[in-house]
Amino acid sequence: HKFTEHYAMAMPIWVPAKVWAYRLQMLIPWGMVSYSGTWHPTVDDGDDHTPPPGDPARLRAPSEDWPQSGSPQLAHPPFYNAQTVPYPLTKVAYWYEFSEFIAYPGVQSFASMPALLSGLAGADLFQISGEMRRFRAELWKTTRAVYAAAASELAAVAAEAQRRAEAEAEHRGSEA
Repeated sequence: HKFTEHYAMAMPIWVPAKVWAYRLQMLIPWGMVSYSGTWHPTVDDGDDHTPPPGDPARLRAPSEDWPQSGSPQLAHPPFYNAQTVPYPLTKVAYWYEFSEFIAYPGVQSFASMPALLSGLAGADLFQISGEMRRFRAELWKTTRAVYAAAASELAAVAAEAQRRAEAEAEHRGSEA
């Protein structure tokens, strides 16, 4: 049911062309950056005013000045309320360019229902699937390297904590 899961299976995917996707987003907000007014930052930035999990105050939209000073400058904040008037087309178009729909090779697009049917009828499904599989294999290499580095870091921290605990226990034992 999710794009990335279908892509990982190398199942050919057709998505609406950009202009059509923008129009669909206007009617039915979807995606990771559209929050429909239900987003509140969960990062502990030292501000004691961040509500705890489950608190209804977390359903407030972020302030218009988010991100605060010192944060990287973005053309548009990454979270927006797609159910506002006027519709935030510029924000949708900007962030759509960073989506898997655009970035992942092998994803097919269509601008109309006749174009979809024509694309389905003439598509080389084996070629599309192969392109997706090759990209996914490269993506997995990167993902695996990131997780391996994180696991090594955690193991090093755990080993250091164990070493300190043993040294402290030995020190206490020698005092007795």
